[in-house]
Amino acid sequence: MTIQGQLSIFDLLDAQPRVDVTHPMAPPSDAGTFFNPGTPEALEEALEAFRADHVSRGFRWKTYVGWSTYHESSGSGSAHHSAMYHSGLHCHHYVEDWCSCVKWYITRMYCDGCKWWSSIHVSTNDAVHEFLDHCWPGWRGLPVMEGKRVGYETKFDFPDDYPKEFMVSGAPMLDCRGNSRSATRDVPGANKFGGYRVAITQDCDKHNDKSAVAV
Repeated sequence: MTIQGQLSIFDLLDAQPRVDVTHPMAPPSDAGTFFNPGTPEALEEALEAFRADHVSRGFRWKTYVGWSTYHESSGSGSAHHSAMYHSGLHCHHYVEDWCSCVKWYITRMYCDGCKWWSSIHVSTNDAVHEFLDHCWPGWRGLPVMEGKRVGYETKFDFPDDYPKEFMVSGAPMLDCRGNSRSATRDVPGANKFGGYRVAITQDCDKHNDKSAVAV
């Protein structure tokens, strides 16, 4: 039965104010930060305000539903120094055996050089790829490099014809992971340029196939 004049759930959601996190009266964890994160400094201030409020209220634990840095940075000192931000969409039933709430993290990237935010992603690799598309166009066509283990490190021998524009500070590279099902994470700041080592899974006999494209 529909009550005349009753708002739908979508109307109610749209009616909620989108508060800019940079506003001095913006509450911590406000949903508006998902759409307008503001500056990293403003997000840090919001997080600190949340923590102070959390302590003053005597909470043992409470989810911060807002963007906070994941301490994953790449390209430090380059024109595209990036940072990854996460938000935990968790319930407060963490001590209850009966809890069956869905729990996951969402992610977005920030480029300090461009003052640019990526869109929101469930997959961290998808967020990284959007960042690379924006800041390092052409990265998907790079040669896929095969690393060699030397002690605790992985060494890469770059060919003479490797694109020079991707041999600069902060640039990404494509790192072959063979047919691995687990080693698929894009690693920040892990190559010789201080940029991302983008995971490429493919048949091992295609390590030198320069037509390989990141997925």
